[in-house]
Amino acid sequence: MNAYIFALLLLWGEIVVSQIPLPGSCPDIPPFKNLNLEKYPGNWYEVEKYFFALEASGTCISVNYTANHDGTLNTQIRFTESVSGNKIAFPGKTIFLDPDTAGSGKTGNMQLTLSIINPYYLQTEVQKTYIYKLIDTDYVNYAIKWSCLPLMGVHFESVWILARDVTYPPEVKKLVRDSLAKSKIDTSFLQPSTC
Repeated sequence: MNAYIFALLLLWGEIVVSQIPLPGSCPDIPPFKNLNLEKYPGNWYEVEKYFFALEASGTCISVNYTANHDGTLNTQIRFTESVSGNKIAFPGKTIFLDPDTAGSGKTGNMQLTLSIINPYYLQTEVQKTYIYKLIDTDYVNYAIKWSCLPLMGVHFESVWILARDVTYPPEVKKLVRDSLAKSKIDTSFLQPSTC
């Protein structure tokens, strides 16, 4: 991959953060309520997802959250680059977009800002910001993240299913599918992640 291709990928990611085009505007999917910042942090592995162009060259994608005293999360995205086998890590920070009102806890409306460094040209660093929703988690087995971007009469969705391990058992997959059905998220676009 050269710098030109890397720049094009970043531009494409800026235009269409989410990858599956669907007709109409973004559905109104509520975020997870009363997020427990003592239980949610830690390491999560991507188990399933909608195709996401910026992750196309990586396998064994994981995210590690560490809670900060100010209510934000230090975030590190890690993956293995498919061609070279190099392990890559992008540091970032997750903030919560809804205020914690009356002690009711955080909601899953989140914004992640990553420092993305081109692994082939280390001098190329770009700050990328992504807005998404955590729509469900049981803190132990799974977390479901969803993103949507409206654009000219269609919308582009992404879904990421995370687990505390690289796979999850059938009973957890059923919980995830039930949660996705409740939010009316199409599971036919889900692809298994590899690790």
